[in-house]
Amino acid sequence: MRDQLAEAVRRRYGAAFSSKKDKGLLDELVLSALDRYDEEIRNGATESEAYDAALASVGDLDAPQKSNPRVDAEKRNRIICFAVVGTIVAGLIALCLSIVIKRLQFDSSNSVFSWLLFVAVVILLLLIGCGVLRLLLRRGRIAFNIVLIVIGVHLLIYPAFFLMVVGVSNDAENNPVCYDYTSRTNEIVSVSYVRVTAIETYAQGSKSDVFEYTVLKKLDSVPTETILNDLAALKYRNPVGLPFFVKNNQEGIVLQFKGDSNDLVYVLYCQYGYVVVSKCDRGINVDNYGPYCDERQWNQLMETYVSGSFSASP
Repeated sequence: MRDQLAEAVRRRYGAAFSSKKDKGLLDELVLSALDRYDEEIRNGATESEAYDAALASVGDLDAPQKSNPRVDAEKRNRIICFAVVGTIVAGLIALCLSIVIKRLQFDSSNSVFSWLLFVAVVILLLLIGCGVLRLLLRRGRIAFNIVLIVIGVHLLIYPAFFLMVVGVSNDAENNPVCYDYTSRTNEIVSVSYVRVTAIETYAQGSKSDVFEYTVLKKLDSVPTETILNDLAALKYRNPVGLPFFVKNNQEGIVLQFKGDSNDLVYVLYCQYGYVVVSKCDRGINVDNYGPYCDERQWNQLMETYVSGSFSASP
């Protein structure tokens, strides 16, 4: 009778589970019917009664997908995995976008727009994640509960992450650093506007670091004390995310120190980065720092000394 029951189930639902992908579902359905048959026999039913009860328990065409606990468990596990992975991926996307936004936020006048854009991106990711899950979880109490869990996780992660980024950003914004060499005016040989042609820092070994540049404009006609005061007024801030560092072809103002200076050889101010070149046993040591200067403040400096009234001939 068990073989007849299995054959009956296969005949009734074979068309609905004809593909190789669905063959496993049909096998699960047969096993479920046989389990019900065995249960009825143990409860004292005849073979005929157990056969009818088991076949009736299978139900209509939609029943196998609803009543099979093994299939439901597999679907539930896949959905949970999707929810977890989706939440992590969405958080990483939000993190990357927030860093990009902050890296573009050099002018403080754009700060409100940048944060509004960040909030909009977070909300968009939240809606997309919940919308996709809602499409996958069309009905059922389990589906509804999983959607609520995912929404709750999003609502906990993103505000906390947003507050963390705002806090780090505000701390960097409210604690700028100024590099002041006004006390060493007598040690400075020249002040020039330059383009970096080679900069290398070797962390290990005995090889000397490299710092080379091309002079674009000499600023010797500018009173050294005056330009040092303006350079000391530049407010450098550490960016949220990766530091900038000075690279080849960047332009800036370099201070060249006397050969008998105790430590310094060059100091380079750039809009995105700051370099200190000092003497060491292996030749020179290049400290390449990664802060940035406010765009308006830097442009005002360039207009004054490079293209403005204090501009000198190259």
